[in-house]
Amino acid sequence: MEVIAIASAAVSAFGQYKAGQAAQAQYKSQAAWNAIQAENDAIQYEQQGVNALRRTLRTVSAINARAAAGNINPWSGSTGNLQDQVLHEGYTDFNISKSNAMTRRMTGQFQSNIYNAAGKSAYQQGVFGALSTVGTAAVKYGQIGGPPGTPTTPPTPGATYTLPSGPMYGGNMGFK
Repeated sequence: MEVIAIASAAVSAFGQYKAGQAAQAQYKSQAAWNAIQAENDAIQYEQQGVNALRRTLRTVSAINARAAAGNINPWSGSTGNLQDQVLHEGYTDFNISKSNAMTRRMTGQFQSNIYNAAGKSAYQQGVFGALSTVGTAAVKYGQIGGPPGTPTTPPTPGATYTLPSGPMYGGNMGFK
């Protein structure tokens, strides 16, 4: 019966350890997937910025073409001011997209760090659960009686015991 209890505790402890390892691997995979998603989102934001610059260039080209067709200097007066305004808005859109990409990368890294920390915690929980199971089994085994051995003899009635003396045991006085 005792052998079965010990074997059961060992199997349970091993299972807890492996469960901790599996949870850590799952969190590690989530962290990697999150990093991939964050990079994909960041690339999309950067593409939005490039598209904003392309729209800006098309708009400025259209302004120049219409001004030149109307025999107007495209770089002066209201036409020049219109181009400046279009360039400013396009550059602002580009910078916002660039900032969004950077923010998405940083939040992706932050979330990946959270997943990695959760994985480390799950692994440690598995190890501590396994150790606890082994410790509990050892205590129960001791309570059952432990391995067969020589029986202990009860103390002899009337025997005296002298306590140790020294600074750890009450100084130089000693007790009897």
